[in-house]
Amino acid sequence: MKLLILLWLQFALAATAADWHSDDGRFSLQIPDGPNWRRLAPHPPVQLSIKRADKTAEIIYAQFPPQTNKTTLDLDFVNGFDKGFWPKGKSHKATGEFTELKGKYIYRTTGDMTIKDVIYKKTAIVWVENDQVALLSLMQRETDPLSDPDIKACLDSLKFTAPPATTPPAPDRSPPAKAPADSHP
Repeated sequence: MKLLILLWLQFALAATAADWHSDDGRFSLQIPDGPNWRRLAPHPPVQLSIKRADKTAEIIYAQFPPQTNKTTLDLDFVNGFDKGFWPKGKSHKATGEFTELKGKYIYRTTGDMTIKDVIYKKTAIVWVENDQVALLSLMQRETDPLSDPDIKACLDSLKFTAPPATTPPAPDRSPPAKAPADSHP
């Protein structure tokens, strides 16, 4: 019976969460807040950094200006982002896709990164907000970060607080307007 109570208490403590929001990023989420997690001081452009105490998992949110003043989330933008996020020789990009997350048009990429001979699985969710790149990075040692209940609960709790733009602006493909026939110079 004591073992059962101890296991329940450990689970209850590990499953606590705290509200966190970014006014600049226009979203909020519940971050793990139990004794198994440590919140680190923000260092711009990182606004949120929390790590599991045993250093097996991490959640980071950063917001920064785009490198090329390009604020449209498209293939050109993503090619530049991937070069910086997945450095050659240290990482391997497995997937990359444009999709929607709770109505927000995003780019999601997954892959592996080796840090001190340990393989970490990473998922990055990228969107543009207020002409800034918004990056939510989820990482876990050797397994998909979304298989971790704390990280999954954090992502599931994400709420965008600004009206979402579900798709990027479509280019104007209409034919040019014709001048009226009677308007000669």
